[in-house]
Amino acid sequence: MSAGSITAAIVLPVWTLAFYHPRTWAFVPILIVACIVVWAHRGNIKKLMAGNENKLSFHKKGDVA
Repeated sequence: MSAGSITAAIVLPVWTLAFYHPRTWAFVPILIVACIVVWAHRGNIKKLMAGNENKLSFHKKGDVA
């Protein structure tokens, strides 16, 4: 989940510049929100880089698939 949020936060400002270039006024607030999202996930980024972040699972603990 955190990897998806981080990816979206990074891609959205780039996407805004690419597709809404004449309206660059929207870029600044989007960039600020993106920075806040990445900052909020900094602990998860460290876990992802270390390979310790929990994997997405649709099974309850103890269930055998």
